[in-house]
Amino acid sequence: EAEFASRTDYKTLAHSLRNLNRLDPYEKSALLLSCAMAIASDGRITNEEMDLLRTLSITLDTALPANALS
Repeated sequence: EAEFASRTDYKTLAHSLRNLNRLDPYEKSALLLSCAMAIASDGRITNEEMDLLRTLSITLDTALPANALS
């Protein structure tokens, strides 16, 4: 059962990332900026949070906005 859930979760994630990749460049930048703001909202940014943000940026083939974490 756990293996089925993992495959299902992966398919859902892959589908979601494909949909996000369809956004136009402005929307992708806005999404990354929103994610960065959410990450920074508690006043600290963990390595795991930065890794996830960088991974999303790479996946979307979009640079992090310059003001993302300022």
